[in-house]
Amino acid sequence: MPLQKLCCKCHDLKTAEHFYANTRVKDGLNSFCITCHKADNIARKKKNRSNSAFKNAEAENKKAYRAKTAAAHTAYMQAWHAKNAKQQIEYRAAYRQNNQDYFTKYAATHRAQHAAKSRHRQAALLNRTPSWLDEDDFWLMEQAYDIAAVRTKMFGFSWHVDHEIPLLGKFVSGLHVPTNLRVIPAKVNLCKSNKYTV
Repeated sequence: MPLQKLCCKCHDLKTAEHFYANTRVKDGLNSFCITCHKADNIARKKKNRSNSAFKNAEAENKKAYRAKTAAAHTAYMQAWHAKNAKQQIEYRAAYRQNNQDYFTKYAATHRAQHAAKSRHRQAALLNRTPSWLDEDDFWLMEQAYDIAAVRTKMFGFSWHVDHEIPLLGKFVSGLHVPTNLRVIPAKVNLCKSNKYTV
């Protein structure tokens, strides 16, 4: 007959698999069952989060933890995406294929926002393109976009021409010049966004 124990909260007799392990207890099982344990956690969190002081302290602790672990988290996610790149590409392609109506409708209803974003990007390129660039510089930049197209076709996933120092960075902005361009996988560029670490 399987081991049974009486829960000290709900007072139901339950088998061992309904209790968390607890080495401090003689029989190795917690004194109250998993269901009661979860219910207590939910009630405690609800009570605590109704307290503004606790809520603010919790938010500060989470913020500090994110700041402390940001580098490790970024490294982990980059490694994970590199390891699972093929599966991610296949998943996104299948998702777009299965949700074509949504993307078509979204593009139609957000046409103005997309146009504004494109014009903003074009203006940034014009404003950050120096007048002292010569024909060789423009040829080198065209080559970067050609290389991105070739790599996209060769590897089967998208490559972007990235401005290593972003054109519209929050603290520092780069120029649209050959030395500031690099060809990188699209997923890396999209994760980078307009961030730049000195």
